[in-house]
Amino acid sequence: MSIRFFRLVPIFLCLVVLTWFLPKIYLRSTIGEKQVIYGHYSPILKDFILWDYTPAGLVFRDKNGKKYPQMAARKLMPFVFYRDTLKNHGFPLVLEGRSFSYQDTLKNYIFRLDPGKVFDRHLPFYFLMESSPKTAEFSLPDDVLIMDKDKVRFISCSTGEEKKEKSTLFTQKMQQAGATFPILLAASNPNEHKTFDEGLFFIDSKAKLFQLKQIQGAPFCQYMNHTFDETPLFLNIEENMRQNYYGQVVTQKNIYLISYEKKLIPLPLPAYDAQKSTVTVWDMPLYKSLVVKNSEPQKPTELIAADESWSTWAVHSEPCPQMTARHQKWQNIGLSILSPFRLNQYLPYKAGTILCIEPAPFPLLAAGSCLLCALLYILFLRRKYAFGLAEHIKKTGFETLLILFFGFPGLLSLFLFGPLNNKVCAQKKTENQNNT
Repeated sequence: MSIRFFRLVPIFLCLVVLTWFLPKIYLRSTIGEKQVIYGHYSPILKDFILWDYTPAGLVFRDKNGKKYPQMAARKLMPFVFYRDTLKNHGFPLVLEGRSFSYQDTLKNYIFRLDPGKVFDRHLPFYFLMESSPKTAEFSLPDDVLIMDKDKVRFISCSTGEEKKEKSTLFTQKMQQAGATFPILLAASNPNEHKTFDEGLFFIDSKAKLFQLKQIQGAPFCQYMNHTFDETPLFLNIEENMRQNYYGQVVTQKNIYLISYEKKLIPLPLPAYDAQKSTVTVWDMPLYKSLVVKNSEPQKPTELIAADESWSTWAVHSEPCPQMTARHQKWQNIGLSILSPFRLNQYLPYKAGTILCIEPAPFPLLAAGSCLLCALLYILFLRRKYAFGLAEHIKKTGFETLLILFFGFPGLLSLFLFGPLNNKVCAQKKTENQNNT
């Protein structure tokens, strides 16, 4: 068969656009009512209180389905709703033979890590704040720190020139502490409103963890007594009032807390996957509460309670709500019928804008849909141009293969732009008219 190139170009452009936008429009138009599961460990019940975010509102219940009124449920979680506890004169709070004050609850350490944050593309420069300012207030420095292959550079924000003396001084201090360039990963917390500063943490070329601070203009660098087997994915530094942890280090299979004792504390997350897991951690007096959600809606939500040494107390796996699972299943069925694959611009575990191909959730259903579209196209040509089967394979076989591969987007593209070899079709139509 003879195919004109200039007819092929717009059809392929149309195919790209349709495989890109048809699934996206379908998914947006079929968004259902979501039921989100969250939860916390109750030190009073010694069990989990589940939070159901339903279309009707927030519902508190235990894992057996027993529902609690809102105020009763909040009282069962005194360290989470500590302002309610204060208002109801619940302090001092006595649990497990220990007394806790309102000030203890103000030091709750809360953080959340999701794939979008872990795999984000971070800027290649950092702020190294003065850790010991003359006043009690912190301010951003007048220079930025850039990690080069063999040194660090401090660039003035006002002039754009390098502060060579400062750069040399800090580079030498880092090398004296045992750091080797290039630096693979670094992080700091340039927040002017924090009450103290712990500087910048970095991982060198040998996967060793270091701390770098600026104290009254002078460099301070120390090795944190840990070398990773492989380079971590993400490093996050955030000072907190308890001064127990500097921040977190994320690997592919777990999250670690950087302690002030120069130890890495692994969180009790046996099913953690950096590409799919969103973890929320509440470090509260007496216990820790962790919630692990998977990016796949049909996967269960994991609730974990740990003691003060991060040893697991209790674990509960809450399955996906039936309404959400049912909606997701039918949505995937429709998506598979619509197109055998779709183009995606964004994945939470890949930084920036990308272009990736995602196969249909149900491949057999997608294959059946492609076959049905090809049969419809053959019947259409047979009815309009009276092509026989052998003649159809000879003259329009490439178009059929196109539909078998792209499915409904391919069929729609050919209906919009006409056959690739419209000259042959026109001749066949003229012959049919002459015969009649």
